[in-house]
Amino acid sequence: MALTKRQQLRDAGRLLMDSIRKSASVLSESSDLFLAHSSQDKGDVLNGAIKTLQDGGARVYADFLDPVANALSPPDFGNFFDQAIRDTRRLVVLLTEKTATSRWVPWELGLAHGVHEVNRAAVWPINDTGADEIWARQEFLLVYPSIEWVRFKGNDQYQWAVRVPSNGEYWSLEQWLEL
Repeated sequence: MALTKRQQLRDAGRLLMDSIRKSASVLSESSDLFLAHSSQDKGDVLNGAIKTLQDGGARVYADFLDPVANALSPPDFGNFFDQAIRDTRRLVVLLTEKTATSRWVPWELGLAHGVHEVNRAAVWPINDTGADEIWARQEFLLVYPSIEWVRFKGNDQYQWAVRVPSNGEYWSLEQWLEL
């Protein structure tokens, strides 16, 4: 599994326009992708993930931008996000070293797995240090497609792609988002 460098998303996040950021802060009927992440991950990395997914064609919902979600108590949080995940067509988990200690991210991923097809949930491992990120290779994560920065289908240019774990094939991010 190829890990995305944190700096790639930071650079993309700096380009996130206020209007695009605002669209990710409202859960609406048009939202089709739930971005799961650790509450400890904030800033340019999450903004970069949103921008990259939106550039690929997704209409992203990110709870950290939503004032309604931020005001919820834990029991209400569970009910709200249960419905949010059911209302979106897919889920992407941004995996960092902080995700390993999250109690909510595995729950969100498991819920999406049960509600949607397994190929409609993906993990996006982020490499912080260049070191071996063992937390990103937990066995249950290997079930899901992963978002990677790769040379895609003989192209000399790198691009965002989604690797299917069962056969190692790649889809472009745009193709995966259309499934």
